[in-house]
Amino acid sequence: LLVANQDTDNLSIFNFNQCSGEIKFTGNEYRVPSPNFVCCCPLLQEEDVLIPSEVSGISDSISEASEVSTDIKKHLEDNLTTALAEVERLRTQISILSTER
Repeated sequence: LLVANQDTDNLSIFNFNQCSGEIKFTGNEYRVPSPNFVCCCPLLQEEDVLIPSEVSGISDSISEASEVSTDIKKHLEDNLTTALAEVERLRTQISILSTER
C-alpha cells in the first residue's frame, strides 16, 4: 500500500494483509515534494517478453542476444510512452476538476 502524504512531502509504504485486513508500516518512506497522486503502471511480466527458442538457453550468437535486448527495449519504451500518455491524461483531468471548483 502506497500512501502519498501531500502535506508532509513523503510517500509511505505499508504492508496489507489480505486475510486479516491488518495494515503495518514497513519503515520505508521516500521524500517527494507535495505528492498528490500515485500512478500505478503495469510491470513487465516474464510472459510478456517473447524470446526466440534459440536464445532461451545459452547461445553462442551475440547477435541473437542483442536482438532480444532490442525487442525488450522496444517493449519497455512502448510501455513508458503509454504510461506517460496516461499521466498527461490524468493531469488534464485534475486541471479540469481544479478549475471547476
